[in-house]
Amino acid sequence: MDVAAERDFQFCTEVLVRGEQLPPGNEVRTAMHAFGGSVVVAAAGDILKIHVHTDTPGAVFSYCGTLGTGGADQSRRHARPAPPPGA
Repeated sequence: MDVAAERDFQFCTEVLVRGEQLPPGNEVRTAMHAFGGSVVVAAAGDILKIHVHTDTPGAVFSYCGTLGTGGADQSRRHARPAPPPGA
């Protein structure tokens, strides 16, 4: 079981990276687990699409910047349910 995937991270972060010599997707996937959980990495030719739930989106963007050129990135704060009345 991937314990990190079970944690409640603050941000849903997605990055699109382009490059002629990108690392294999499984290598990037392993690296992303250091930043958070719910990791998805899809590779197609010279493009990597990366999705990770994290508390440190800036670190994710910095790492991805070392891989190639960023085409698009975004980070959304996860919505938190309201606490129950009286909590």
